[in-house]
Amino acid sequence: AGFSDSHGGLISNFKSVVVGSKFTDGFNATAGTGRAAFAGGWVSNFTNLIDYINIATTGLAANFGTLTSSRNGVAPMANHIRGLVAGGDTAGGVINVIEYITIATTGNGTDFGDLLIAKTSAGGCASSSRGLICGAAAFTNDIEYVTIASIGNAANFGDLTAAARPFS
Repeated sequence: AGFSDSHGGLISNFKSVVVGSKFTDGFNATAGTGRAAFAGGWVSNFTNLIDYINIATTGLAANFGTLTSSRNGVAPMANHIRGLVAGGDTAGGVINVIEYITIATTGNGTDFGDLLIAKTSAGGCASSSRGLICGAAAFTNDIEYVTIASIGNAANFGDLTAAARPFS
């Protein structure tokens, strides 16, 4: 058996995630760590669990730690040192919180800063130095960025050519 990514596609050759979540959001860092992590999601309710796998070997996911709050629809991004999740949907509504983990060592999410605009289901991507957060379930055209090595709030990067949400 495999597990499903946040968009319903099956990822094969791995047995399961710890939480058995059908909907999770993941970030990975292969340069030096060989790990992929999956944070938040939906397991009959919002979850705050973070799981990880070692990419070089198949097998069960292991518990990495927890986010500071239970949520779904985070924008994931990572470099080879840190993994970040931004925004998300919680039982209390959409949030603007950004958290990070250090991918090489297990542990809980730590506050990184805030998005300019609270959003859920935004797209996330990263280079070795910057993380970008764009679009959202609310069809926004904004692009925000963070400098992954420096804890702090997101800043305006620019605009998409049209309002969008990922995978719509």
